[in-house]
Amino acid sequence: MTHLTKYCTTLLGVLGLMATPLFADAPSVTNVAELKELQTKIQNVVHAVQPATVALTSNRTGAWGSGVVVSETGTILTAAHVVQGAKTLVVIFPDGTEASADVLGANRTKDTALLKIREADIYSYVKIGDSDPLEVGDFLVAMGHAGGYDALRKPPVRFGRMVSKNVGGYFSSDCTLIGGDSGGPIFNIEGELVGINSSIGEDRKANNHAGISALKADWKRLEAGETWGSL
Repeated sequence: MTHLTKYCTTLLGVLGLMATPLFADAPSVTNVAELKELQTKIQNVVHAVQPATVALTSNRTGAWGSGVVVSETGTILTAAHVVQGAKTLVVIFPDGTEASADVLGANRTKDTALLKIREADIYSYVKIGDSDPLEVGDFLVAMGHAGGYDALRKPPVRFGRMVSKNVGGYFSSDCTLIGGDSGGPIFNIEGELVGINSSIGEDRKANNHAGISALKADWKRLEAGETWGSL
C-alpha cells in the first residue's frame, strides 16, 4: 500500500464517508476516485450557493444570524428566532455589500421567516428543493456566517450527513455549526436548498434544521406578513 493510498484511506475514515452501521444503506465513498467525485460535487454546490448566503444583523438588538436569498428580487429565508424583535435587518453579502430587508412573516413553531430586500436589484439566489425525500446518511452541505459576518473570509462550508428525521418537518445533521449559523441554509449534494439551520447542539455536531418541505405550505402566509406560533 502506497503512502498516498494510506493517506486517502485514513481521510475516508476520518470523514466518515465509508459505510458504517449507522449509515449502512446510505451513500458511501470507498476509493480515491469516488472521493474526488464527491469533492467536485461539493465544490459545485459551494460555487453556486455561496453568493446567496447572507449575514443578517439587527441595529436594534445587535444579534447576528444568517439567511439565504431564494428569489432574484431579494426574498430571504431565515430562522424565526433570528428576526425576533426586529422589523428591519441589515443584509450583508459575502463580498461586503450591504442592503436593508423588511421582515415579512414568521412561523415560530417551524422556526422559519421571510424577509424582502428593500433595494430593487437582481440578486443571486438558490434553487429550492424538497426535504421529504432525504434519507438518513444522505450527504449535506451547510453554510452560514459562523460567528457573524467576517470580511476576511467567505461563509464557511460544513459538510456532513443527515442523522435523523424529526417531528414537525425538522431533520438533524452532523454538520458542525456555531452561533451565527442560525438561519443559514443547508443543501443536498445537488445544490438544492433542503432546510434552514435552526437549533445548534451543545457538541456542535447535533444540529436541527427546519425542512423546506414543511415550510412550503406556509409560503403564502409568510409572504402576506403573518406571524404565528411559538419558539
